[in-house]
Amino acid sequence: MKKFAHFYSNFNRPDKSVLIDTNTRPFFMSSLIPRTGFCLLLPLFVCFLKPIHAQPVALASSNAPLCAGASELQLFETGGHAITWHWNGPNNFTSSAQNPVIQQPPLSAAGIYFVTISNAQGQTASAFVEVAIHQPGTLSCNDLVFISPGDNGITEILPQTVLQGSYDFDFYTVEVFTNTGESLGNEVSCAFQGQTLRYRVTDICDGNACWGFLKIDDKKPPKMVCSELIYTCATSNYAPEYMFNELGIQEAYPTVSDNCQ
Repeated sequence: MKKFAHFYSNFNRPDKSVLIDTNTRPFFMSSLIPRTGFCLLLPLFVCFLKPIHAQPVALASSNAPLCAGASELQLFETGGHAITWHWNGPNNFTSSAQNPVIQQPPLSAAGIYFVTISNAQGQTASAFVEVAIHQPGTLSCNDLVFISPGDNGITEILPQTVLQGSYDFDFYTVEVFTNTGESLGNEVSCAFQGQTLRYRVTDICDGNACWGFLKIDDKKPPKMVCSELIYTCATSNYAPEYMFNELGIQEAYPTVSDNCQ
């Protein structure tokens, strides 16, 4: 069904209107302003309607990290609105499935997997996921590691903090113990300042572990925050004690904080 719009050239002669087919030309919205028996046709804007399709989004993930000997490597693309998928990766891997599965993945299957998707309009998007596959081996822990608590008085002990050498750190956990054998998880705080604690690093794939000790020693200096202070008075004494005690200016002294207090 066609649509039409009327435009009048004279307010006194509606029968002289102009009929415009809005299906075959741009539709100009106009104001009609009478002036001495005539109308001024003032164009305001023109509209073109065109369907807009959102650009697709690709999201890649996997069930990695995996231990050597895992039964499956699962890859996922979960961006939505895709109708085709193209995966490629190590060992000349390719797949057109949305969520492909590699059975009995070898160590050489570790690496970066790329996926490109397309939607019904032919628009494309790409993403990638890195896959780690771990082969357990020997562990070497540092005998003694000095630890300074963080700004909030707590420090998380990570595998890379205490292991000697290069490892796939995602495959190891750390647990810290007090002198009485109580587990602290993998965090130490200022409450153990000056103490020596024992830690253990464990390979999550085969349970192999090594041990060492942590010396908790706070090395962080206090933090001072000075406030900007502007005042006008007839004095040349800017000593903090004078400004604080005599003038009552609270900002004369900085705010001091310490992570272990």
